[in-house]
Amino acid sequence: MTIEEAKQIFERNAWLDRPDAQEKEELITALETLIRETGEYEWMMELAGIYVSDKQYDKAVKYYELAFEHGCDMAAENLGTLYYYGRTGKPDYAKAMEYCAKAAEAGSINALVRMSDMYKNGYGVKRNPEEAVKMLEKAYERVKDTELIDDPLPEVFTRLARFRRAEDKIDEAIELYEQAKGFLAGRLLDNPVFADLNTMEWLVTELYDLKEPDVENLDLFDLYWLLKKPSVYALDIDEMQYVAKAVGMENETAVLFEGKRYDSPGDFLQHAMINGERLVQLWEEINVFPVSQAEHTVS
Repeated sequence: MTIEEAKQIFERNAWLDRPDAQEKEELITALETLIRETGEYEWMMELAGIYVSDKQYDKAVKYYELAFEHGCDMAAENLGTLYYYGRTGKPDYAKAMEYCAKAAEAGSINALVRMSDMYKNGYGVKRNPEEAVKMLEKAYERVKDTELIDDPLPEVFTRLARFRRAEDKIDEAIELYEQAKGFLAGRLLDNPVFADLNTMEWLVTELYDLKEPDVENLDLFDLYWLLKKPSVYALDIDEMQYVAKAVGMENETAVLFEGKRYDSPGDFLQHAMINGERLVQLWEEINVFPVSQAEHTVS
């Protein structure tokens, strides 16, 4: 197989949503050819990504390590993540720290976050909260002005807010939570994945542990907190009103909405839909009111 033939196979098969076994095997063979003939780390990263998707983590590590040896700094971040979560067996925090340090030196914000977590929890290193904060503050400086929705601003800001809260710097913590909330809401508009929804739930809960929600300016994500106790809220969308009713005991509520029952506020915000669209992707269009303050009577 020539380099040109391998590139043609890559272009034909790499973007398929669900390649069959033959298409995937052709793609892997093409990438192996490109790696062997060009020595370019881009192809190593592509092949490693395929093996991650297939959960063949040993093979993924092999090609990420090869890419790193050929000068790819991003490979170090990926290796740090694989070793941190023990994808090849059990967590190897020493290797995770080694690769995260290299990635952080090259500018990776995610690597700084991972290192902070390791120092905070004593994973592979002596527990060191001061060093954990230092890593987050470095990450904060790198991410604070970002406009890239996939950058880890919420992950950095929420972690730093927890430290500020522990230092009794409550106003700083609140500001960090609120900035993280707005940024994460924008990310959820495009891709409401489970991990980000979980982060939003924790963030909102921690924020309103520190301050009362502004009932005059509620948004959809405030329902993570508001529906934790029995209550009724109106969701106003395009002059139509819908009711979300929390039933049960405080912190053990289910949510009734549009004829369906959701096991918790988190379940509700993850799955609830109106006219075939997920609520979380409509949040900018939704006004939330306690029923007693709703513009129209809601039954």
